[in-house]
Amino acid sequence: MGGETRRPLSSAQLGIWYAQQLDPANPVHVVGEYADIPGELDVEAFRAAVTHTVGEAEALRTRFEDTAGGPRQRIVPHAEVPVPLIDVSAEPDPVAAAEARMREVLAGPMDLAARPPLRYALYRAGPRRHLWLQAYHHIALDGFGYDLVAKRVAEVYTELLAGRTPGRVFGPLATLLDEDAEYLASPAHAEDRAYWLGRLAGTLPLPPAAPGPAGRRQLRLTAYLPWSLRDELAGLAGELGLRWSSVVLAAAAAYAYSTDGGSRAALGLSVSGRRTAGSKRVPGLTANVLPLLVPAEPGLSLAGLARRVSDETGRLLRHQRYRGETLRRDLGWPSGVPLHSGPHVNIGPFGGGVRFGGHEASMRNLSIRAVEDFLVTVYTRPDEAGMRIDFEGNPARHDAAGLAARRDAFLAVLGSFAAGARTGAVLVPPGPDAPPVPASEVAPQTLAGLFATAVATAGPRVAVECAGRRWSYAELDRWSDRIAARLAARGVRRDELVALAVRRSPAWVAGVLAVAKTGAAVFSVDPDYPRARIEYMLADAAPALVLGEEDLGDDGPDGAPRATVPVSAPAYLIYTSGSTGQPKGVMVPHTGLAGLAAAQRARFAVTQDARVLLFASPSFDASVAELIVTLSAGATLVVPPPDWAASGPELAELAAEAGVTHLTVPPSLLATVPEGERLPSVRTL
Repeated sequence: MGGETRRPLSSAQLGIWYAQQLDPANPVHVVGEYADIPGELDVEAFRAAVTHTVGEAEALRTRFEDTAGGPRQRIVPHAEVPVPLIDVSAEPDPVAAAEARMREVLAGPMDLAARPPLRYALYRAGPRRHLWLQAYHHIALDGFGYDLVAKRVAEVYTELLAGRTPGRVFGPLATLLDEDAEYLASPAHAEDRAYWLGRLAGTLPLPPAAPGPAGRRQLRLTAYLPWSLRDELAGLAGELGLRWSSVVLAAAAAYAYSTDGGSRAALGLSVSGRRTAGSKRVPGLTANVLPLLVPAEPGLSLAGLARRVSDETGRLLRHQRYRGETLRRDLGWPSGVPLHSGPHVNIGPFGGGVRFGGHEASMRNLSIRAVEDFLVTVYTRPDEAGMRIDFEGNPARHDAAGLAARRDAFLAVLGSFAAGARTGAVLVPPGPDAPPVPASEVAPQTLAGLFATAVATAGPRVAVECAGRRWSYAELDRWSDRIAARLAARGVRRDELVALAVRRSPAWVAGVLAVAKTGAAVFSVDPDYPRARIEYMLADAAPALVLGEEDLGDDGPDGAPRATVPVSAPAYLIYTSGSTGQPKGVMVPHTGLAGLAAAQRARFAVTQDARVLLFASPSFDASVAELIVTLSAGATLVVPPPDWAASGPELAELAAEAGVTHLTVPPSLLATVPEGERLPSVRTL
């Protein structure tokens, strides 16, 4: 390996170096994730694999120092990298205990002059489960780099177990540093500068009066969306002849257009900065963030927006080596002010799975980078929980409630983008004075899709409450999943009809969602209806199954296959009152559900803190409206107890005790509320 080598810092490293010198104790540039490794693990072979990989990766054997000639990085020939084994298997929740210790590691600064820019630890969570933390200072590695390192450790470990002697696959760090120096001295650098200054002239909004410095502790919220949504977006990309990432970026642009500045909005886009084959096999730091400008105007179709995003991304990638920090200085903007008014979007990971001796590990990111404003990271690597999206905010600019609101709005746009693009939906002018979006312009979603978006945005919030019992969105999701799994086992398939002979109850809510998840249509039959009417409806509808409350228990295995159905498919069957003759069955498709929910949320001011009473009978169409407007808002559906009588006094008592904010009742019932009684919590009647 030779002796020590000293090299100047790259243009990508310099900004981080100076930021760290201004606040040496700030750990905001410490990034990390862990590999969740199942199966038996040979700890000594694992440590040997780490030692070998560090020997290959020069970026992991650097020291950083200030000299008379400026900052330098010193590559040492050997570096001792301990991998302590910490046993947390006796903890009540070993993974949570390990993650808490990992975050303590990430919360500490790194001494770049005295030690390697990394920390490793191995946590034993059980006899056949280990968690490997890899934490790095961002000055040494970017996301592409630590993906290379994780895969190389797994490869070397596998070779050692097989008795083979691993070779070397990483190139020298000089490859990245020389390419950077050559680029800075080349005509391409000047050409890229001219491109960016010309491209941005008059298009970016003025910077904030005072930048928000990167905080020591950044805010993060995580959502998991069903993989079916990823498949839907990928399907749209295929239809448009675009990359999947272009559709995701287009959804982000639609969000930015509606919330962050209209036609002048710009996204921040993470790029690898690696243009050559040699640079792609060297762990190090080359990542860059540049503004993605997408001119947009009211009436532009979502499909047209996706094509514009694809074209603009192509132009950006041809000029991706010009540093965003340099561009900020060119524009005369202060440090820390983002070059984008919309979110910074990062789409990962960088490759396939990581296998340790035949065992597929799953990767979990804990800290990705310093956030100037608002960062959205979309992960496409395998995850049983679903497609993971992290939302991070600089606490100098956002509080928890504000970040949650941005998350909810972004997920709503992403969840409906594919359907909207297919049905010709267009961009709606932004601004606080804009009227509510017409129902006809809301992208259609299936009932199951509406609920999946709600679960992602409001998982721990209370979805249903009845007689003092509460079910969160996540719990209601699992309950309906278990029912759906049992229905699938009984042969229920998409486009069939399933009857729920169930009174108004939490079980009815779970049952409706479960049937929707199978792709079947639901037919709610109120057992309190006259017997002759019930018999007529069941004979006329001829459902494939008739379920009672005993069939809707919260038991059985977790997880169920989610059917993919078009929004034109039947959602539910409802019968008319029969006041003008025999009751008539009407099959209602999913098409209008999202529009109805959006219109009622806007008209009735249904927000996440709303508590909506489920008043209507399951056999009455209004029950569907009460259900979807509540769940799509992430609000709470208050279900009356089983023995509740719909009388004025009981209505007043229930509304007061449960804090009902939204109430839909006939005037005749309202007239029976005792004189002098009030409905103090009700905001919308």
